[in-house]
Amino acid sequence: MRASVVTVGEAMLRLKAPGRAKLGETGYLETCIGGAELGVAVALTRLGVPAAWISKLPTNALGRMCAAEARRHGVDISNLAWTADARMGLYFVETGPFPRGSSVLYDRKASAASTLAPSDVDWASALDGANVLHTTGITCALSASCLASVHAAIDAARASGCRVSFDTNYRSQLWTPADARASVESLMPTVDLLFTSPTDASVLFGVGGEPADVAHALKNRYGVPVVVVSVRAMGDGGLASRGSVVLGDGLYVSTPIRFEVVDPFGAGDAFVAGFLFGLLTRDGDLGYAQACGDALAALKQTLPGEFATFTRDELEQALNEPSARVRR
Repeated sequence: MRASVVTVGEAMLRLKAPGRAKLGETGYLETCIGGAELGVAVALTRLGVPAAWISKLPTNALGRMCAAEARRHGVDISNLAWTADARMGLYFVETGPFPRGSSVLYDRKASAASTLAPSDVDWASALDGANVLHTTGITCALSASCLASVHAAIDAARASGCRVSFDTNYRSQLWTPADARASVESLMPTVDLLFTSPTDASVLFGVGGEPADVAHALKNRYGVPVVVVSVRAMGDGGLASRGSVVLGDGLYVSTPIRFEVVDPFGAGDAFVAGFLFGLLTRDGDLGYAQACGDALAALKQTLPGEFATFTRDELEQALNEPSARVRR
């Protein structure tokens, strides 16, 4: 079955301090695979939407581990590129409750994914029959060849009539705001779905104000058909809340969902996956897509690890009955 959604980006090995422990003060680290674009692909396949992931991995045990994890979730990895001359990226995580917060330490320089080049993939073939191409600012930040690969993927997507989805995902440890803005703005004329946050919009585009104001400003400036602004905040009683604003054929403002955070990582990718799921399964219904994105992002944060491994039935249960109870 051809993939409906194709994602492009790096995956890495995550090493996390157990529980709420601090990095450097624990005798062991918990491992799992993570990565924004792979997270979107995994979440979609678990929801029943065929998805493929394109990246570049090292031909060693860690690269094979990553590929096996993607395959285990049903993700199409037939267009992966491989190299014996680079390494797997790593990142170290500690999750702290409010007010300490979580932190990340990256060790990804000279990773295999950062060497991805346009010639590594037959982009026309990889995107043949796909409905959506999704990538992020993280991929653009890794190297000049990765940015060129993103442009090649988008060119192939546009040629095939495939929509382009882009999440700004600004990472200050990867590039400066000025470099990020120049690269991201070069993509904007080709983007159909733009995902961002108030913080990213301020850093990258100099746009501030309420989420709805941000959405209107970005849509007016760049002409993107659909702009999605996600908002996350801590609430009373140690619960977090998450909502969103979607601007397309109209303005959609969701009621924030409250939830307890087990692991905050991967929530944004779950939101994108939920949104794309709703968009593809309900014939472009932006309100339904927004509801699916909000719900899946909240559900993801109740799970340890990076991926939202929920079924369509579980997502619909959360949409129809968001309050927790024992299911018998």
